[in-house]
Amino acid sequence: MEYNKICIICEKDFISRWNHTKVCSQECRKKWQHKRYSENIKNELEELNCRGCGERFIQKYMQQVFCNKECADKFSRINLEKSKILVYNRCKYCGKKYLWSSSNDQKIYCSEKCRKRYYERKYGKTLFKEERNCQLCNGIFIWESSKPNKRFCSKECGKEYGKKKLKEIYSISYLKIRFDIFQRDNFTCQYCGRCKFDEEVKLQVDHIIPRAKEGRNNRGNLITSCLECNQGKKDVLLEQRQLNKIKLKIKLNGKKSKEIVSNKLNRANLRAFNGVEGEKD
Repeated sequence: MEYNKICIICEKDFISRWNHTKVCSQECRKKWQHKRYSENIKNELEELNCRGCGERFIQKYMQQVFCNKECADKFSRINLEKSKILVYNRCKYCGKKYLWSSSNDQKIYCSEKCRKRYYERKYGKTLFKEERNCQLCNGIFIWESSKPNKRFCSKECGKEYGKKKLKEIYSISYLKIRFDIFQRDNFTCQYCGRCKFDEEVKLQVDHIIPRAKEGRNNRGNLITSCLECNQGKKDVLLEQRQLNKIKLKIKLNGKKSKEIVSNKLNRANLRAFNGVEGEKD
């Protein structure tokens, strides 16, 4: 079926297959849709009071609140000044804290110097140089602002400084574990039974399962032994029976050490209590 029809917009005759068509082409359809949309909006537009100056105006589009752009800008500036919030923020370059206000959203750096340094490093341009002292050898070296922050004059100084720090940390933790194991085993060799009070006895920490055979540095794998027993054993792995006996000893020694500490604390508390009662009498 074909129908003869007249276009609503251009008023031309055209033939269509469907009876419900009202437009001859796609361009006419767009114009018709725009016309319908504008007519619907005109019906919904109202006369309002401007939020900025308070004068009456007619809306040109939906959700319009100000009569012009100047009123909108003034209103936003006044509200920003009223609602300034001061917060501590971290600088993007140096990491220091600085006061940040909500009115200045684009501020990311604590100062202009930090901002310049950040862009110099990013794009590889050098604007200024500084003389610095090496933290290890105290030698003077020149630092450029385009490069990252340096504390050492060379890579060798940096590696040596890191090794020193690691040694300090390792020595402190090792000495603490060593003393705890001696205290747990009552300062006696667990192989021969010699004590620290015997003459010419040097106590050491030994690995039950040797390090050469994938033994770990756990407290359960460490035991007190004298120098002679440790040198004689070396990397020999003991039999299962002997290992079970040593593990039982470790458990019993751990319980005894806890009991001794609790008894000492109880005695100290009793002494303090008795001293207070004596003062009152």
